Amino acid sequence: PKVFTIDLLRCVYCGFCVDACPKEAIVMSRTHEMAFTGRAEAVVGLDQLLQKGPYEELDLGYRPYFGAPRSRIELPIPVRVSQPPR
Repeated sequence: PKVFTIDLLRCVYCGFCVDACPKEAIVMSRTHEMAFTGRAEAVVGLDQLLQKGPYEELDLGYRPYFGAPRSRIELPIPVRVSQPPR
């Protein structure tokens, strides 16, 4: 994309962006700050996302389905898919 931003005010920390990133460029950590003095501070651009320390300093946290190939993620419970009415 030409413009890449993440609005932290809309983030619910579900981790779906971590799973969906094809290059595994997005990681979640236990260190975060939720204090903003204005809405503009809550929108993080690509330049800010690239400014990260080494992985040892990030205290990596939640990685949904870590290690599972993206095409073979199994749900914990069976899911029934209903057929559309004919």
